[in-house]
Amino acid sequence: MRQRTRARTASLALSPGPGAVRVSPSGRAPLSVLRRSVALEVGLAVAVLATTAALVNAVPGASVAGDSLPATGGLFNTTVHGNLTMIQVTVDPAAVGPTEVEINIAGHDGSPIDPEEVTASLTLPERDVGPLELTLQALGPGQYVAQGAQIPFSGTWDLEVVARTTDIDQDRVVAEVPIP
Repeated sequence: MRQRTRARTASLALSPGPGAVRVSPSGRAPLSVLRRSVALEVGLAVAVLATTAALVNAVPGASVAGDSLPATGGLFNTTVHGNLTMIQVTVDPAAVGPTEVEINIAGHDGSPIDPEEVTASLTLPERDVGPLELTLQALGPGQYVAQGAQIPFSGTWDLEVVARTTDIDQDRVVAEVPIP
């Protein structure tokens, strides 16, 4: 009966055909090892691509705004007091690129002052950039604007405003403008 079973099994077995591979002594066919190796490499490639995609879309730590920084493209507004004047500075947007700087000069009591001369410049001490002179246009008594001012880098810029109120009196104030 065993012989009959063997004969029947042998007659049902398929011929190996062309390209058939013999089983290695470890019990695995070389083709099976190759398939596992390719599958492992494809899985590794997918993991590398997924990690790269996640890192490309992640926000860099240096560009995350802190509590003291305005949002990118937001408005920055501050008031700085000198010995003679109170100077309000507005930078809109407070971002790298073209921006508008508005300067309002008043007395400490809030009454407008019309200085004889006003100059302003931007400096980025941490990168040794500047001073970049701003071209101011008078809008009215104590009101000046620099349209199209260029801020080339992010960082904390020093906006220096010099307001000469008489032939011998002037205020020089510095406002720190954070640019994300």
